[in-house]
Amino acid sequence: MLPEYFTIYLVGFSGVGKTTVGAKLAKKLEASFFDIDAEIVKKENKEIVDIFRIKGEQFFRFLEVEMTQKISNKRNKKKVISLGGGAFENIEIRHCVKEHGVAIYLSACQQKIYKRIKNKTNRPLMKNNETQGKMSAADLKKQIQALMNVRLENYKKADITIAIQSKTVSQLVNEIYGKLV
Repeated sequence: MLPEYFTIYLVGFSGVGKTTVGAKLAKKLEASFFDIDAEIVKKENKEIVDIFRIKGEQFFRFLEVEMTQKISNKRNKKKVISLGGGAFENIEIRHCVKEHGVAIYLSACQQKIYKRIKNKTNRPLMKNNETQGKMSAADLKKQIQALMNVRLENYKKADITIAIQSKTVSQLVNEIYGKLV
């Protein structure tokens, strides 16, 4: 059984469903739900792509650490927190997660991620750097693979791994729930 106080962090690549699954998992667990990216957008009053464009990735990563620590330290009894796709690369965030709760890595293959994000325009690392426009399909696939290669080592440091392939949101929530209780 889960303790009275707990924090669950969802980690994984952009497009794996951390926000959608996190919101439904929080509801099932009667917990508060926080999406770090959404909290940053609210705080800065700017979309993430605009933060990247105007202030750069380094500034965004600073905000990500700050927001993750702030929310992790909130006094909510039960929390589910969705981290951004690159957040788990940061050692301070990984330490914060280890100190406050359990990390669940939602994993997917490159093809599944490509299908889910190919038409999204709000993913700053999935944009053409020169034009800030949409990448070609081939370039997007290369970018996804390159980022996955870099991030996989840290994603694997999560406490639990759940493969999302061919599962509904409800199935994923129930699988996570089953591993936690």
